[in-house]
Amino acid sequence: MSEQSTYIAREAQALHDAIVRGDIDDAVETAVTLRQELDHLLHRLDPNGEVAPRITTSNGTYVYPERRHGGM
Repeated sequence: MSEQSTYIAREAQALHDAIVRGDIDDAVETAVTLRQELDHLLHRLDPNGEVAPRITTSNGTYVYPERRHGGM
């Protein structure tokens, strides 16, 4: 799985780079590849689809969960 996670990280960086460059064709191709790899990984890690996303969107804005800080 480590090799797959490294590949996914590289594809995510490639997607970011393509978007920054404004290369929409490359961004779309990379996004499709990344979606496929993430889908395969998700089916391995959560085969029954029971895990809810941690980050969601509302009206186009990302909604992050509240962070819980433990005291020491």
